[in-house]
Amino acid sequence: MSSSSSSSSSSSEKQKRKQRDDDINAKIAARMAKREQEENAWQGWICPCGGKNFVMKGRCYACNALKPLSGAQKGLAAAEKIAQSIARAHLPPEPKKKPEPPSSSSSSSSSRYAKSRSRSRSRSREAPATHSETEEIMEAKAQAVKRLEEIKDMQGTADQKEKAFKKLLREWHPDKNVDRVQVCTAVFQFLQKARHLFKHG
Repeated sequence: MSSSSSSSSSSSEKQKRKQRDDDINAKIAARMAKREQEENAWQGWICPCGGKNFVMKGRCYACNALKPLSGAQKGLAAAEKIAQSIARAHLPPEPKKKPEPPSSSSSSSSSRYAKSRSRSRSRSREAPATHSETEEIMEAKAQAVKRLEEIKDMQGTADQKEKAFKKLLREWHPDKNVDRVQVCTAVFQFLQKARHLFKHG
């Protein structure tokens, strides 16, 4: 008998606790529903503390708490934040600061570097010119050698050959070839070495 009575008492206590919780929840729900009905009927807003406030009132007159945002207002605020972030993303980037002018030491070193580069470039431009001039001189010497062979093999007296050689010398004289002084000087000096071949007497 005692065990059955204890079990029945514990079950009844559980039922009482459950009933009490249900009653509390029901009261909360009823209170919230009543508050919503009052807001709809009054066209204002009611603070959680119970204070009734006008629609345009931003703070509760009773506890000075901020007016809670409605679902629509929260969504509008979130949309405004997103729009602002998109606008910031499309803003043009800030102009970069101009680099500071180099100090006197660095500028002098950079000028020295620029001068050395210009000198190297000028040398590189001169190199192919010298190379081409050398090729031109070699070609001119080849022409002169060909004429020397023709004079040497020509039919005639030694005097005639000497005259032909002197004529060839005059053709390559630098004074008569102002536009090709360097080439003609080299060929003229080259022909002078062959003078003994045509010296008469």
